[in-house]
Amino acid sequence: MGNEFSSPALAIRSQLDAVLASIQTIESHVTNGKVPSGVLGDFKSGVDEIRLRLWALMASASSGDPAALQRFRLLRTAEMCRNTYAALRAGEIDDRIPEIQQVAEAAGALASGQWREAPPA
Repeated sequence: MGNEFSSPALAIRSQLDAVLASIQTIESHVTNGKVPSGVLGDFKSGVDEIRLRLWALMASASSGDPAALQRFRLLRTAEMCRNTYAALRAGEIDDRIPEIQQVAEAAGALASGQWREAPPA
């Protein structure tokens, strides 16, 4: 068992404290009505992403399976693509925004297997 006062542990604790302080600040802004409702959805998505990634990291570390985090990332990517596709089909996302082209290109590159042909980045 590692020393809870080791440098990595202190760094992680410091980062956690910063995240919690940021959340408290955001909570204060929300309580005071200073945050537009659209921003709250982005905040929720960000918090969900952090939560899911941390859960995957903990599961990977406890399982001893180094590929667990990679599988999580790929499953999360697939889920995001399915949700984006469904939202586009339902008209919940405006398909005229420029970023949709970037998403389509990335999805197309994955679907075609282009990563096998490209040199490592």
